[in-house]
Amino acid sequence: MEKNFMSELTLRDIARALFRQKYVIIITFIIITAGTFIGLKMQTPVYQATVKMYIKGVSHTEALTYENLGGFRIHLTQMEIVHSEPVLRRVVSTLKLDERPLDYEKYYSSILKRPLIDFFAKKEMEELAKLGFAQKKEVMFYNALKELKANIITSLKPNTDIFYITATDYDPDMAVAIANVVSRAYTIFDQQQQLTEMSLKYGNLHPVVQQLQDNIFRMDQNLSGERLPDLEAIGTASVKIIEQATTDGFPVGKPKILILIMSFFVSGFIGVALALFFDMIDQTFKSPDDLLKVVNIPVLGSIPKKRLSDKLFVKDADEPNRYTVFYEDLADQIYIFLKTQNIKTILVASPMQRELNSTIVPNLGYIFSRLLHHKTLIIDCNLRNPVYNTLLGINEVPGLANGIDNGRSSFDHIQKIDSDLDAISAGTSTMNPVTLLERFNINEILKDVVQEYEIVLLDCTNIKNFNDVVVLAPHADGVIIVVNEGRDRKQVVKSTISPLKNIKANVIGGILNNRTFKIPEVIYKRI
Repeated sequence: MEKNFMSELTLRDIARALFRQKYVIIITFIIITAGTFIGLKMQTPVYQATVKMYIKGVSHTEALTYENLGGFRIHLTQMEIVHSEPVLRRVVSTLKLDERPLDYEKYYSSILKRPLIDFFAKKEMEELAKLGFAQKKEVMFYNALKELKANIITSLKPNTDIFYITATDYDPDMAVAIANVVSRAYTIFDQQQQLTEMSLKYGNLHPVVQQLQDNIFRMDQNLSGERLPDLEAIGTASVKIIEQATTDGFPVGKPKILILIMSFFVSGFIGVALALFFDMIDQTFKSPDDLLKVVNIPVLGSIPKKRLSDKLFVKDADEPNRYTVFYEDLADQIYIFLKTQNIKTILVASPMQRELNSTIVPNLGYIFSRLLHHKTLIIDCNLRNPVYNTLLGINEVPGLANGIDNGRSSFDHIQKIDSDLDAISAGTSTMNPVTLLERFNINEILKDVVQEYEIVLLDCTNIKNFNDVVVLAPHADGVIIVVNEGRDRKQVVKSTISPLKNIKANVIGGILNNRTFKIPEVIYKRI
């Protein structure tokens, strides 16, 4: 089934689906593109700076700290030490990270995000205001320590004794400073561990202990974010600084303009996919071809969707318009059946009662009578919901129901509409319409009128909910089914037409009403 569907799918079908669901594509494009733009604006650019470290650097000491650890475990241990509180506390104190304003990010963020930053900063300031001075300093120091730990990344270069310390910050210069200070604080911590072991082993006066104390003092004096001469930066610990912090000056991640361009194309692709999906699950009639494919009846013609500027009836137009053209084509197709199959009475029915269908028979009547010069009679068989008295301005009674109920001649109820166009209204009766139509022979009325008219059009809707059409259909020479594009569902139409086929009604074709032409003409002609 799917294979047949795909094989029958044409470029015009795809184009029709895309144009029909164009708002899905437009809305999807706007949501994704705007969402991406806002998301990018809400992301404050961050910069990274990286220091290269060397593990197992030759030391002047013989400390046993890492002697019993394997190589890979040493690497992991050293990288974990970088994130330890003693190392990071020294960094926070040196760079005074705990004294940063709570809205520090605002100075680097977009205008769109600043109100959000101010909101959270204000809430945090309100909470801090409840604390004492010392407690407030402690909380701010802890928060700075926690944030610094989240912004430090360590990574190992495979199959080497090299690992990297990467610092992230909104300011590229501050990212460099943080990375440098973290690496130097880390080497100081490493030497302090060695100093502790050597002091316990040899005493404070041992030359090696003295040398370690001098190294720590010198490194502590140089503990800043500024770049140092390479010899001073390297140090003498068992972990050494090979390269000081560097940054390329570009924010982390792909360029925002590139992401925005990618979202432009992705949103288009998703929009098209959603449009095809929604069109596929839409089970309403979309084109005249659906009538033949779904209910296996030929298409006699189509009526375009009414615009606000369109007249209700073709006779009211000052000059021939698009409705006139479509109704003329439809009348020509119907007239072919009238001549080739010797048909005079045609029942025009639709699955559901819709206002869209109420003008079709009157307009066909005008075309047949005024333009094609055939003497035409139109009969309102909508006994439950009469429409002609309102549409055509004729008397509701006496009408069809009154004539059937009283057994009077049909000619008593005919009302003049135009020179060659007459009408019979639905009339009124207390009897159930189905009972009324079944009990009294409507054939007698039709026999009378067909002698006087060339064309008789019976108008009856709502096959789905009532059996009126099923009762009337055997008395008509032919039945035309009206289906509304975008409104009548395929399964409903199939199920409502089945009773007509069961009684062998002569369904000569269908009309696609409310038709829209989604594909622009310039494209339609080329696909």
